Amino acid sequence: MPAAPARAAKRSSGGRGAAGDVMRMVRMAATIAVALAAGFAGCGGGKVVPPAGLPDDLPLPRGGVLRSAQDLGPRAGVNLVFELGEDAGRAGGEHRARMEAAGWRLVAEVALERGEVVSWRKGGRSAAVGVAPAGPGSLLSIGYVAAGVDGGGGEPK
Repeated sequence: MPAAPARAAKRSSGGRGAAGDVMRMVRMAATIAVALAAGFAGCGGGKVVPPAGLPDDLPLPRGGVLRSAQDLGPRAGVNLVFELGEDAGRAGGEHRARMEAAGWRLVAEVALERGEVVSWRKGGRSAAVGVAPAGPGSLLSIGYVAAGVDGGGGEPK
């Protein structure tokens, strides 16, 4: 599959941590794209719960079923995949509005063949949100990394 074109991008002005911030966003976007392509819909037998310690200001989708939750450690962060009953466009639009309302700043968005990945920053923390169609609904994946994991710069808290 050819590389997805970037729709919009803003560069971090965070000084010495900017390169680490960009690489972290790229890793998050790649992880989310793989999770979406793998099609988590319908997988899992028991109830999945998010890892402890997620911040209150990180919006999680409403009405979705959490299908996968992985705590990959402080450097790699947390990945969550939700199955939603609404189409990808509506789910992505609603989640974008909730991220903005919670004070997250859009960094970049990338259109994929089947969906999109949007990167966000808040107080030095990073989140990447991917959304793609899945059957009659959609999958929404969130990758989150707390502030300071690469030891540098970024935005002030």
